[in-house]
Amino acid sequence: MDLFVEPTTNDLIFLVVALVGTASVVVLGELLEKKTSMSANDTRKLIHISVGNIVLFSPWLFDNRIYAALPPAIFIIANYFTCPISPIEKLRLKAYQSGNSLGTVYYPISLTLITLIFFDQPIIMNSAFLPLVWGDGFAAVIGQKFGSSSSYTIFGNKKSLIGSLAFYLASSFGVAMGFVFVKLTDLEEYTFLGALCFIILISAVLTIVEIITPFSLDNLSIVFVGALISYGLYEFDIHLLEDSTGALIGVGILVFLWALDILTFIYFIMYFEKFKRLFTRVSSDKQDKEEVLPEEIEEVNEEE
Repeated sequence: MDLFVEPTTNDLIFLVVALVGTASVVVLGELLEKKTSMSANDTRKLIHISVGNIVLFSPWLFDNRIYAALPPAIFIIANYFTCPISPIEKLRLKAYQSGNSLGTVYYPISLTLITLIFFDQPIIMNSAFLPLVWGDGFAAVIGQKFGSSSSYTIFGNKKSLIGSLAFYLASSFGVAMGFVFVKLTDLEEYTFLGALCFIILISAVLTIVEIITPFSLDNLSIVFVGALISYGLYEFDIHLLEDSTGALIGVGILVFLWALDILTFIYFIMYFEKFKRLFTRVSSDKQDKEEVLPEEIEEVNEEE
């Protein structure tokens, strides 16, 4: 990878457009949070979704991966100084206060790396990053507004059934949109079967990844796991393009994945209350032990 490639006119023009456009969205989000009734969480996710869709256009507009990766790379630094733990308190944006302290830093890190590695394979870029853009964006907003009655806690992270379902559906939409854009711009060829495999498998696996990722690291884990799955499916789709006899095997795999996907959601919905009671009981038992232990120690000390 040559880091000193001379930029083309397209690279320079769209580098400026990307930087100005991203900065404008962030400023707009901050103004909306201050001047309207929109919550900090909603404005943060508005920025999250609006900025993330740049992944669709990068391979189409830029000629070189280095300049395509520059905007998110620059915003790694910018977001650090505007995040909740910024060393310069006056620079901290209110729109970023509701989320994880470093979530807005992890986001451009993921976008920078995925652009540098898979710039020439936009199908992988889109399929790895758009579930974070659309899935994570809508899961947070919808889960917070409508998921209180179906909430559960895993590894200290509070989730909801509604939010997880929103992640799955929005991720499917994001990946599908990526394939449509690739088709419209003639960036790559793919089979319809391959695209379906991407949409179904990636959305299902990344929903699970989003649920179980600890310490609010999902802005990294979703993209990296998505990239690994996308790379494997990408190679599978190339074989389908080269050898039509593999399509029958592909259909069988697709049907199996689809059935497994549907059964998993049905099982989760059917036994959701049992899972919720189990996690609640474990958490309650732990809290009771922590409360009882000091009282027992105090009683022993009084007897002595």
